[in-house]
Amino acid sequence: MRHNFYGVLVAAVGIVGAAADSLHAAETSIVVRTYTEAASAGDIRTARRTASAALERAGIQVVWLECALPADPADGDACTQPLRWNELLVRIVSAGTVDGRLGVDALGCAVVDVEAGVGSLATVYADRVRVMARRADVDNAELLGRAMAHEVGHLLLGTNGHAALGLMRASWSSVDLQGYGVLWFFNRKEGEAMRRGIASRLRF
Repeated sequence: MRHNFYGVLVAAVGIVGAAADSLHAAETSIVVRTYTEAASAGDIRTARRTASAALERAGIQVVWLECALPADPADGDACTQPLRWNELLVRIVSAGTVDGRLGVDALGCAVVDVEAGVGSLATVYADRVRVMARRADVDNAELLGRAMAHEVGHLLLGTNGHAALGLMRASWSSVDLQGYGVLWFFNRKEGEAMRRGIASRLRF
């Protein structure tokens, strides 16, 4: 009896290739659970699209789950499960400090264990985003998405540090906010570092 070893080899290679593709997809994909206050309900879809565009340009695919607003029942079930290795939390809340005091321009914050180089929880201050968007005459929902992407960047980079240029810079002026292009994307090194950050979570 003759055996088709070539066919077996091709099949085996195909399985290995599929497994490698699956592993690569896992290492470049994240799930973000958002907890959105009712006042921002109308902006969250556009904000998600804006944040997704920045992250996808960096080679990272995002699945969004809304865990506070009325949502798909499947999302609700997922929101009750323990946080998985590739899941992050982003809260959209009101800071209640928009009267010119120190730090009012900070649109959000990320809780990062800088020694371990990892984080899972970020907060974006929707009321501060609205004030900044109004002052700069830019779309509030898009600015919310940029702030969300920035904070997710901190979580994946595992640092509270900032860059001189691009989406991860510390200060956003009105002139910056009215601009486009590289101002609102991660740079190549940041993209590589974030993808490594996701891959490292897979090993724990």
